[in-house]
Amino acid sequence: MKKVIAGLLVVLSTVTIFSYAQESNITNYANQLLGGSTDLFGYKDGNNVEVKTISKNGITFQSPILKNEANDTITNYEVLYGPHTVEEILNNDSSLFGTLQTKKVVYTGTDTTLSFTLDTTEHALDTESIYYTYIVPKDISDMPGVVSKEFCFNLKYQIYGLGDECITKVEEAKKTEKELVHNAAGADMELANVSHTVDGKTITLTWTAIDGSNTLEFFLLNEDATNDDDVKWEKLGTADMMDQKYVFQYDGAHSTNVLIKPDNGGQEKVYDLNFTPSVEKQEPVAKPTPEPKKPAITVVPKTGAKENMLVIFIIAILGFVLYKAMRKSN
Repeated sequence: MKKVIAGLLVVLSTVTIFSYAQESNITNYANQLLGGSTDLFGYKDGNNVEVKTISKNGITFQSPILKNEANDTITNYEVLYGPHTVEEILNNDSSLFGTLQTKKVVYTGTDTTLSFTLDTTEHALDTESIYYTYIVPKDISDMPGVVSKEFCFNLKYQIYGLGDECITKVEEAKKTEKELVHNAAGADMELANVSHTVDGKTITLTWTAIDGSNTLEFFLLNEDATNDDDVKWEKLGTADMMDQKYVFQYDGAHSTNVLIKPDNGGQEKVYDLNFTPSVEKQEPVAKPTPEPKKPAITVVPKTGAKENMLVIFIIAILGFVLYKAMRKSN
């Protein structure tokens, strides 16, 4: 395997110079170098890399400081890592070369060992995935020596091994995880038949009471949480398992994902309310239609011959009375 990887490294150098498009050349170089070279410096004679630490935040390898045939210290190293084994890359589509990532490390100290760390954040590692990696020593001419053993690792389960051992190890870890969840003392809310109803802003969660837990806590997802200091799940409240119902008011400022967390180490459940909050609209109040105004009715005095004579008579009487009054005063 070391010889295969050594061949791969020369192939990678050639690809860097002449481009990935020269697939026939890549195949030829790989085939020519499968036999490797017995006089290369590097990781041989039991001199190899070991895993120092592994966690969900990354993995650290430790290597002895290598020397070449002239007893000169090898100061340049490269860590190659990716989602495929060396054999997969050589035996399949050459485009898999593009999945390899490289980290360069230069030795400048006096220690007898050198550490290489692949960090989850810095190197954008997916904790769920299995990665394959090996260390490449290089001389002052940038020619690769015998590479280290090929390691595999998975950060979620903090597993590592040689070659493709991690495939089996991760499957076993997943199986164990499921058994632990199934055998947990607390209630498994996946089995509680959770459902809900919506009435305006009022949400009613319902479930079937199951054994294992007495109390349930409810949280709403805060989608605005952007760092570790933010509260990702904001607590709504609690309810007894036997209540089989929890009512709350949805404010529209959160995600519609609700976390239901049982006590006593039970299996929590993220439940999606799966609805779009409606915005309340006020219906306009209809103004009453004003009734049309009735025109005022004016009494028109009657006119005619009789009416005219009556007016003349009244005027004559008034004139006579006025005349008598004036005579009497004289």
